[in-house]
Amino acid sequence: MSSPAATPLLKLASLLTRVVVSVGILGVGVGIAAALVLTKPELPPNDNPSLALLVGTVPATRADVPRAWSGFGTANSMNAVDLAAQVTARVTDRPTAIEPGMPVAAGDLIVQLEETDYLARSQAADQLVTRALADLDALDIDEAAWQEQLRFAEDQVAIERRELSQALEALESGAASPSEIDRRTKALRILETQVSTIRQQLRRLPSTRLGLQANLNRLRADANLARENLARTTITSPITGIIQSVEVEQGELLAVGAAIARIVDLSRIEVPLRLPASALGYIRIGDTATLRPDGPATHFWTGAVSRIAPEADTTTRTLTVYIEVTQDPDIFRDRSVSHTAALLLPGQFVVGEIAGEPETGYFVVPRRAVQDETIFIAIPNDRGTWTARKRPVSTLFHTSGSFPQIDPIERQWTVLERADIEPGSPIIVTNLDDMIDGRIIDIRPPNTDGGSP
Repeated sequence: MSSPAATPLLKLASLLTRVVVSVGILGVGVGIAAALVLTKPELPPNDNPSLALLVGTVPATRADVPRAWSGFGTANSMNAVDLAAQVTARVTDRPTAIEPGMPVAAGDLIVQLEETDYLARSQAADQLVTRALADLDALDIDEAAWQEQLRFAEDQVAIERRELSQALEALESGAASPSEIDRRTKALRILETQVSTIRQQLRRLPSTRLGLQANLNRLRADANLARENLARTTITSPITGIIQSVEVEQGELLAVGAAIARIVDLSRIEVPLRLPASALGYIRIGDTATLRPDGPATHFWTGAVSRIAPEADTTTRTLTVYIEVTQDPDIFRDRSVSHTAALLLPGQFVVGEIAGEPETGYFVVPRRAVQDETIFIAIPNDRGTWTARKRPVSTLFHTSGSFPQIDPIERQWTVLERADIEPGSPIIVTNLDDMIDGRIIDIRPPNTDGGSP
């Protein structure tokens, strides 16, 4: 039986033995692997053209590429009106043609409201204005009469003063009595009082005229309001457009603010298009935009950038660009044309694309040729065939369109910001799932009528 002091030494010896054995086994394995690698037979190259992988290629080409920015938005009419009642009255007439979906011209009658009360109020207001004008005319006549009386009274005062002066001279010579002087003095005072009274009346005339004029202005305002209320009983369309909805029926009593109809002008449509915020430095006022429905469709609409929002949305990292589309609303009236396909309608959700300034001097390759930021190019080898070689690239952006000088039928492209390739190098675009670096291939360049195989 071993002592307790010997137990740790036995455990340490056992651990060291296991480590030495493990290292020895690992060293033997590494040595065997190295020997196998060094002694492996060298396989002869496969020069059989029938075993080479046939691939399609396009030439590496630099091109000017318009940078397109895509976004989405909902169309709005730039000219739509919601008609509402401005007076309380009953609907007396609604033309039979006033129905949703029907066209109307500016000035067409939408509904007629009862006008009897408003006509009477307008006539009464006009009569009050006429009376106020008559009061002002009477004041002018009174002023002329007072002016004439003042001139007559002033003449009488002047005469009486001369007679009083003569009487005073006669009194000094003994030819007149004191009673005559008193009578003349009293008569002069009466005439002077009359002159003072007339002048006081004339001084009051301007304030009286101002009061009458203010009253006339108030009555005219009341008359104008009465005429406007009378005119408001006839509700017409202020624009040319299409009726979206009609909310009233004949005989219905309407209160002020009650909705009557909505009319939409389809000639000018605006779409607030939300683009990536990075497009801010590339989009300009007047740039052309192409709008398409969200979903399978063959039709599209062309518009232009009319304005750009000054701030980007920090939450969605998008920028709002407003696209204006001008179209012929008469197509809506043509029953032989599907207006849903021919016209961009308010409320329609669309996807838009704006072509900005072109990028120049970059390689343009089919989008399918780029996988995980790498491409394969074909390089001639010393056996008269081709070898596939992988090259790293950096994508600038993707685009769609036609570059017949590269591939006449390809429509989806990638613009490379950086690529370690030479112009004209064959870029492999097919059989990429089976492609590895160094594989022997046979290339077929794109043809002019069918594209890459």
